[in-house]
Amino acid sequence: MDSPRDGNEKKALITTSQPYGNPELTPGIYYYQKTPTSPTPSRKSFRPGAVRKIRRRAVFKNGDCNILQSRISKRGIRYLQDMFTTLVDIQWRWTLIIFALAFFVSWLAFALIWWLIMFTHGDLEDQHLPQNQAENNWTPCVLNIHSFTSCYLFSIETQHTIGYGVRTTTEECPEAIFIMSMQSIIGMMIQAFMVGIVFAKMTRPKLRTQTLLFSRNAVICQREGHLCLMFRVGDMRKSHIIGASIRAQLIRSRKTKEGEVLSNFQTELNVTADGCDNNLFFIWPMTICHKIDEESPLYHLSASDMLQDKFEVVVILEGTVESTGQTTQARSSYLASEVLWGHRFEAVVCYNKDRQGYEVNYSKFDNTYPVDTPLCSGAELAEFYKLQDVPEPIKMPERRLEDGVLRPPPPIMRDRNHNHQQRSHYGYDGMEEKTELRQHLLKNHSFCQSNDPKGFQRVPSHIRKPRHRIVLKNGNCNIHRPTSRRQRLTFLQFTKLVDSSWTFTIFIFLNTLLLSWLLFAVIWWLICYTHGDFEPGHLPPVQKQNGFVPCVYDIHGFASCLLFSIETQHTVGYGIKATTDECPEAIFVNALQCIIGFTMQGIMAVIIFSKMTLPRLRSQTLLFSKKAVICPRNNKLCFAFRMGDMRKNHIIDAKVRAFYVRSTRTVEGRLLDHHQVELPLKVDGCKTGLFFNWPLVVWHKIDRNSPLYYLVPSDLQQDRFEIVVLLEGTSQSTGQMTQAKTSYLPREVLWGHKFQSLLNFNYDRREFEADFSKFDEVLPISTPLCSAAYIDEYTQMQVKSVSSSRSSTLHLDFSPRHSLGEINVAKLKENIINICHSSGNDSDSDIEKTRAWLNLK
Repeated sequence: MDSPRDGNEKKALITTSQPYGNPELTPGIYYYQKTPTSPTPSRKSFRPGAVRKIRRRAVFKNGDCNILQSRISKRGIRYLQDMFTTLVDIQWRWTLIIFALAFFVSWLAFALIWWLIMFTHGDLEDQHLPQNQAENNWTPCVLNIHSFTSCYLFSIETQHTIGYGVRTTTEECPEAIFIMSMQSIIGMMIQAFMVGIVFAKMTRPKLRTQTLLFSRNAVICQREGHLCLMFRVGDMRKSHIIGASIRAQLIRSRKTKEGEVLSNFQTELNVTADGCDNNLFFIWPMTICHKIDEESPLYHLSASDMLQDKFEVVVILEGTVESTGQTTQARSSYLASEVLWGHRFEAVVCYNKDRQGYEVNYSKFDNTYPVDTPLCSGAELAEFYKLQDVPEPIKMPERRLEDGVLRPPPPIMRDRNHNHQQRSHYGYDGMEEKTELRQHLLKNHSFCQSNDPKGFQRVPSHIRKPRHRIVLKNGNCNIHRPTSRRQRLTFLQFTKLVDSSWTFTIFIFLNTLLLSWLLFAVIWWLICYTHGDFEPGHLPPVQKQNGFVPCVYDIHGFASCLLFSIETQHTVGYGIKATTDECPEAIFVNALQCIIGFTMQGIMAVIIFSKMTLPRLRSQTLLFSKKAVICPRNNKLCFAFRMGDMRKNHIIDAKVRAFYVRSTRTVEGRLLDHHQVELPLKVDGCKTGLFFNWPLVVWHKIDRNSPLYYLVPSDLQQDRFEIVVLLEGTSQSTGQMTQAKTSYLPREVLWGHKFQSLLNFNYDRREFEADFSKFDEVLPISTPLCSAAYIDEYTQMQVKSVSSSRSSTLHLDFSPRHSLGEINVAKLKENIINICHSSGNDSDSDIEKTRAWLNLK
């Protein structure tokens, strides 16, 4: 350790055993004696052996809130006023019990009405019973009614349109005809209400959260020189969450200046994912990071404070379910005891060469490993850095090597105690000590601009490793998610049948129906067997002779039971087989099979409706150009692609986003695979909110903040990155959120091209016409064969040169008529040629080709 510069000021300094290119700090608790001029919030000292109070959870690990609503006036009435939401929120067993009670009550109520009609008409008198009606020439209101039991069976047959054919209404009683009509209407309304509840319960977004995962622990470690609180989120399904966003809130007690104690005070934590904000490109597990800086409420929290502090970090993941188009929310929380100081998460994504796709290993989802991390707070670490002569790197252009991994650049070192800056030879061997304006393209003439769009796909002289796609061109993600047997249980939900193929869904439907038919056929066979209906003297041909009344008419064996089971469950009612009043158990099973059959049909109808209206089906008519282009626009290099919609009913509130995905290294030397950086996009003069009525060209300006700022044409042949494009919006036909995806590899980016116009006005039809045959066509355009960084630097050099000589200001214009400028063109060309000479590696032929390219037509 270095000695302090002031004897009155005691501090513990951070040591490192590795070079600054990969700094990992030695763990330890660092104390700093505060001076009156720099006060910081005081912390209670932790007493060894003291009993620590554990904070009580507000949110459980599974996302349920640990809150009991009590002492609410008129609670039952308020819940009954919103009966539909109550039935959707309660558990399935209570919903099914309410369904059964509703059916039984309605059957009994109408059975009582039918019995009263029969009683008042005299149909229940002995001489008017069915066996005596022919002798007495009596016409009842309903045929074959013997007692209240017969009225109950007729009520079930009428309400569920079974129609066995044994009992039927006659023209004798007008009131019977009216009641039959009313029961048919009420029965249909009850069934429709129950189908709506089943649909709402099956498509509840809450069920989707069962396959959204949060890491068991959060960690605190260093990233890019700052202490960061990190946790991991993942999605086990292939159907993604559209428009996913993540939030985190810190819950702890706080005391105001007036002395008021605010228990459970909530503070929003700023979280990011890689180089993006809290809006996620959520196709695989992601590590969410909260930087502990001056604006963080954890800024003064040290490792020792974690042993005694009581707080809770609640994380909330929100988005739209791709299968159902409904918004969902998943929650979890981390107590102070669940935050691991000095740990990092293990990598879970790797490329599987056998499957030709990326594989997510969820068995390592919660795994962490220890890393060297200072045990002081973020505030103490920042204050320590200010007092030390430790060089701080200034970020420079990242060095891309042939393996496609970004390496730390040769940093410009800043002395923290001085105002001046200097360049030093520090970092990797063989890297330049100063930055030059260089034309890399001129070193290899095979990269000269070509009018052939396929010309950029030629492989250079050295062997290039192609990047494996994350998102295929058709929008499907190239990711495999192997799961364990325990995890497969979470897939047994409604979303599984909606997301699966039609073949699998129909196979499940057929097996479910066959099993239910066979199950109830066995039950009917047992009822008839125990009643003696299968004895030779009780079979249907001799039942009338022997005066035997079976449980079910016209049952000969198991095959007859299977046919009767199908007729009852699907309300076929051919009229030959029917339940009698003889067996109470048969009446109960008849009612139970009607309820179960109706519930199964309702579930199947909901699944078919959801599959027919899948939001991702709408993406089949959303188009993306096969190639992307890089060309100048408004004197700036821009990355551009085209997208279109084939339908007339447009996507409402359409938004487009793009992510630059590649591997990179942090200041601490950790390799971040598939690091994501969001690219700012614009359409004409608008931002990402689109008026998507015709094909649009989306632009990304390559400026100093762009990850493509140092990209040159040669990088398109040897670099390894992927640009993923997302289009999100609401379908005008179904009102559901949809998402379309595609991606562009470097070989699919054409340098020096622009998209051909495809929109024309048709004077015959008096309307605009979009020619989709030209959707992917591009045209060559005069474009500098250098990076945007070199153009900006050279422009600044020319502006300084012109201003110093008091000449006119340099104006760059990349239009076809004025390729490189309107003023001082000759001087501009000679300067570029001198730059090529200064590199010392360019041949005379390369210089001549450069000179020829610079000649203006």
